[in-house]
Amino acid sequence: MILPLEIDVILPTIDENENLTILVPELLGLKNIKLNQIIIVDDSNEDIQKRLIQLSRDWPGNVKLLLRTGTKNSLASAIRSGAEASASPYVVWMDADLSMPANLIEQLVLEVEGPKSIIIGSRFVEGGGFKGTSETSSKFSLNWMLKVRNSQDSILAVTLSRLLNSIIRFLIKGNVRDLTSGYILCSRDLALDLLPENGYGEYCIEFLSSATNQGMNTTEVGYICLPRRHGYSKTGLTMAQLINTGFPYLLVAIKNSKFLNFLRQRNRSGRYE
Repeated sequence: MILPLEIDVILPTIDENENLTILVPELLGLKNIKLNQIIIVDDSNEDIQKRLIQLSRDWPGNVKLLLRTGTKNSLASAIRSGAEASASPYVVWMDADLSMPANLIEQLVLEVEGPKSIIIGSRFVEGGGFKGTSETSSKFSLNWMLKVRNSQDSILAVTLSRLLNSIIRFLIKGNVRDLTSGYILCSRDLALDLLPENGYGEYCIEFLSSATNQGMNTTEVGYICLPRRHGYSKTGLTMAQLINTGFPYLLVAIKNSKFLNFLRQRNRSGRYE
């Protein structure tokens, strides 16, 4: 652990104004970290951004608002923009839908051992679980289904997300269990070096695969991923939307699979020539 660890928190957002009224004060209230800035990178429409500007007037000077326009922006590019705007040696990025607890950052910083450390908020290690589960179990249950049903998420979306993660872990065999986490702490330099320029959630698979291939130290810290409180899921709610969103995940997972990398290495060695 390196102390004091100076960090900036990056929040990529689309229409998350209601959730930000809760999340920003929670982040500012964290006691055991040295938080320099909260950087909100917003890709909402003009009306939502006007409301966000009004909202941001109640926040202190260390909350920075980056408003982006255009239709070609992506989640990966939003995180990169936040890292580029950061002046701290370390950054954390997370979802702003309140599914990821702010106070987990206090645990993530304790695991940092140096600039090659990547600390992952994970749903698939001890202490982790999915939306609607209890803090002692990540198993499906009637209680789980009722909690998700009463939230802004769908049982179908969460179920397919779990299935997709299982397939991805099968394709990319390694130490990291939550390859689509989206809750990451690492050095700013490492983020700018390894983050892809574009992509939705599949960027995380590519980022973590590149990191492990380059010998970075990865550590996972368990957390319960909660149902969103306000707004709507950007992943989609219908079967067609979920398949459309999940397909790029599978393509990136196949591209970074151990078997495909093995074939590439064999080919480079001339054994197939």
